[in-house]
Amino acid sequence: MLGQFGTRPDAANSSSSLPNLAKFRHLTASAINLTAYLLVLFAFRLSKASYVVAGREPSIVLSALIGSLWMNEGGLLPLLAGAAVVLAGVVCVALAR
Repeated sequence: MLGQFGTRPDAANSSSSLPNLAKFRHLTASAINLTAYLLVLFAFRLSKASYVVAGREPSIVLSALIGSLWMNEGGLLPLLAGAAVVLAGVVCVALAR
C-alpha cells in the first residue's frame, strides 16, 4: 500500500542517505513547467511565432501517445492519423522558410 506521497509507509523510516524525493515531485514538476514556458518565450524572441507554434505541436501528439500506450487509454489508430496530420503541418511550415 502506498502512503501520502506515493511511497511505501516504511520508506520514510529507512536509513537511506538520499532524501525522499517523492515529497518534492510537485515542486519539480512546477520547475520543469516554468522552464519550458520560459524557453518558449525565448524562442518567440528568436524566431517567428508561426515557427515556434508549429514546433510545439508535436508535444501534444507525444502526450496523447504516452496516454494511449502507457496509460492504456486506447484509440491508437485515430491518434496516429492525427499525428500524421500534425507532422505534415510541421513539415509544411519548415519547408516554407
